Amino acid sequence: MAIIEHIKKSIKETSSFTKNHEILFRYTKKIKYDNQWENLLLDNRDKIFYISYPNQITYIAIGYCREYIISSNKELTALKNLQYRIQSYGKNKNDTLKLFGGSSFNLEQKSEDLWENIPKGLFFIPKFLIIKNKEDHFISYCKYITAHSDAQKISMEYESFIKQLKNQLHVKKTDVVFDRNIPNKETYSNIFSILSDSIKSKAVDKIVLSRMKKFSANNKIILKDGSCTNFYIDLKKNKRFLGTTPELLIEINNKEFTTSAIAGTLKKETDSSNLDIFLKDKKELSEHKYVVDDLIKKISIYSREITKDNTPEILELEHLYHLYTPVKGKLKKNTHILDLANHLHPTPAVLGTPKDKALDLIIENEPFDRGWYSGYIGWYDLNGNGRFDVTIRSALQIDKNLYCYAGGGIVKDSKEIYEWEETELKFQHLLSAIK
Repeated sequence: MAIIEHIKKSIKETSSFTKNHEILFRYTKKIKYDNQWENLLLDNRDKIFYISYPNQITYIAIGYCREYIISSNKELTALKNLQYRIQSYGKNKNDTLKLFGGSSFNLEQKSEDLWENIPKGLFFIPKFLIIKNKEDHFISYCKYITAHSDAQKISMEYESFIKQLKNQLHVKKTDVVFDRNIPNKETYSNIFSILSDSIKSKAVDKIVLSRMKKFSANNKIILKDGSCTNFYIDLKKNKRFLGTTPELLIEINNKEFTTSAIAGTLKKETDSSNLDIFLKDKKELSEHKYVVDDLIKKISIYSREITKDNTPEILELEHLYHLYTPVKGKLKKNTHILDLANHLHPTPAVLGTPKDKALDLIIENEPFDRGWYSGYIGWYDLNGNGRFDVTIRSALQIDKNLYCYAGGGIVKDSKEIYEWEETELKFQHLLSAIK
């Protein structure tokens, strides 16, 4: 009860500062939270955003305090210019405000098919944000306050949410049943031939061809924790985008950045002796090199220092291996992560190269809108720091229909059968993570 009275007092104090302007009120408290995250992810009352990193940091947002719908790259980068008047109370009150969200694969393309009426890009200030940092849990509550705000009503909203956290929901076992491939294998073969001819004619050097698998699911998908970044975002009330991605696009912390190149795939066998062959495979190295070269070329514009190995290492996942090159460095100045994300994305790992021609070929030949698949998701703060991961190994769930996405890079020596099998492995990565 003392906390509620403190919130009411803080709200009234914030109201006294507003005059003719609204102020973002924020209250943060350390909490004990022993329930499973599934209780929140299965709740239908508010839109959910969840992202969990391998370093044991998790953010889960429930409801939006304010949202920004994005439909172009220009609108995306303009977000960094927004100004906020904030009054913070409670724990960690000096922490910088974070906004969460992400972008689709192609912000400039009109949404179609499954993605019709879904935002091309979306960022928001959470109404409630639960932060798990290793074993510590915090809850942050945000609300815009004016001189006429009702402190009693607002504090009751907070109190009601805290009570809701104690609710236990019964989590059913998820059954996922295959429906069909989109495109089917024959159509995929025709598209593969067209794109291979484009490479032979030197119209493009590399292009990424994606596929979709449709399943039915008996309830909302919940993913197991693992070595990848898990995420969920409710883009509409009944449309949730989710995934478990191994690929970091960009992370910035006080002018220090981390990014990575992931391209080149090998099926995981019980005998690991073929890893040495994989590391020397010309086709896989060629595919990987396009991503590394593009990444270094783009990031160099902003960097005063870059560190990377000259040869890739192996990234081990449950069903496959990837060629992986981590890249770290320091920026010349305080470049906002939104500018860098917009500059780096889409990488040749999800698009191909050269960019414009590869994009045209994808739009012309893939028989569906990728939507948020192969876009990026994460957060940024008001200092321009943040983290975005590429949304591969992902799916769109619409009620009880699950549409999974996977893609493979085609280069000069690519073989159709191997590319089909590679995407099958990538589908399996996601499907095996379902609880």
